[in-house]
Amino acid sequence: MENARRRQFEYKPFQSIFHEIAELLFLLKSNPQKSSTIAVALLVTNARLLEGIANSILVCFQANPKLLEGFDRLSVINKFDLALLVKGKKLDLSLVNNINDLIKKRDSLVHPKNIKTDFRSLSKSSSGGTINFETEKNPVRVTEDEAKDYLIKTFKFLDKYFISWAMCSEEERKKILFELVFFDNGESGIMQRSTLSDDKSFIEDTLKIKIRFFNAKPCLPTTTER
Repeated sequence: MENARRRQFEYKPFQSIFHEIAELLFLLKSNPQKSSTIAVALLVTNARLLEGIANSILVCFQANPKLLEGFDRLSVINKFDLALLVKGKKLDLSLVNNINDLIKKRDSLVHPKNIKTDFRSLSKSSSGGTINFETEKNPVRVTEDEAKDYLIKTFKFLDKYFISWAMCSEEERKKILFELVFFDNGESGIMQRSTLSDDKSFIEDTLKIKIRFFNAKPCLPTTTER
């Protein structure tokens, strides 16, 4: 295969977005004074990870092309559900609400709207020139703990989805998540990014979880420093 000319490369969004999540978790750890801003970026990137996988999964399950008509207009959860139907299964609702809540929160951040709410507190400065206030609702606020909690729920959902519900083999999961390269001699290969193993270990250590829906082989020499 070394001498075969690469004919085509198929990009998949999973590995690059997964790397962004690792970088944002590192920034949260090293820049606590900017935690709210970084937490917003982490939550939005979390939703992008789910959407990227959802947009890849039905094609990789070799669904009837007619099912792909209008697929882009479906919600993230409905895309995962439709892919399961191709395999003769249904989506378990036990973790669905967590994902729907994440998408709704993401939508409120990237599609901001006017909102009416009550004051939680209201005070005037001693000099009389400044009014300090806090509102009951702040739709654009995301805490560090909230962003991490959503991320943990996402990985739990993906573990359940690929391993317990869709029952995808490791090879199937790699074809859905990893980039593919095709050669002139008819052979193909799955490409793992050099940072993936380090990213996975760092995310697992930071969130104190075990991510099971994909495996990453360590790449030598290590290219990620944290």
